[in-house]
Amino acid sequence: IAPFFLEGGRLTANDVHYVAEEGGRLIPAAQTPFAEDRAFGFRNSDLKDYVEEKTNGRIRREDVLSITIDDVRRGGPDAVRAKLRELTDMRACVVNAVTMRDMEVFALGMLRAEAEDGKRFLVRSAASFVQARIGLKKRPLLDAAVINHAGPASLENGGLIVVGSYVPKTTAQLAELMKLDGLEGIELDARDLIDPSKRGGVLAAALT
Repeated sequence: IAPFFLEGGRLTANDVHYVAEEGGRLIPAAQTPFAEDRAFGFRNSDLKDYVEEKTNGRIRREDVLSITIDDVRRGGPDAVRAKLRELTDMRACVVNAVTMRDMEVFALGMLRAEAEDGKRFLVRSAASFVQARIGLKKRPLLDAAVINHAGPASLENGGLIVVGSYVPKTTAQLAELMKLDGLEGIELDARDLIDPSKRGGVLAAALT
C-alpha cells in the first residue's frame, strides 16, 4: 500500500496517512471528507489499522509489514529490497513516504526485489508511485500554448473535462470552472451508466 501523492498533498509517516491543507497543516486522512466516500470510506488513518479494517480482520495490524522513512533514507534501495523479501503469502506492506525522493528509493528497491529475488507484488497506490516506478520525469501543468500546439484548426474540436469526485474541494473547483464562457456541463448518474438497460439512452441524451 503506497498512497503517497505529492501533488495531492498526501503523505505517509509512522504508518499514518495525512492530507496536507493549503496552509501546510497535516490532517489524518480519516478526519477528512475523503474518508466519507460512500463506496471507499474508511475509519482509520493508521494504514496498518486500515488494512485490518478493509479485510474485516482477515489481516491483523500486527501482521502488516512497514517500510519506514528510516528504511528508505538510511538503508536505501537495499534495505527496501531486504524488507520486501519478507513478504510472502499475500502479506500486506505499508510504504511510508513524504517526498518524491522517498518514493523513488522505494521503487528502486522494489525493482531490485523483482529482478534479483523473483518477487512479484500487487500494489495499491496513488499516481506518485507509478511516476517513480516507470521513471517518469516531472512535467509542468499543461498551459494554453501546449494545448493549442496544433494551431487554430485544433480549437474547432473543443475539449473534454471529466470530473468524478464528490469531495468539497472538487465541487468548489468545478463550480469555478463552470463560470467560464463556452462551457457546457453534462451530469451523468453513474448508476445509470452501469445499468445495461439505461446506459444507451443516457449516453444518447448526453451526446445530443
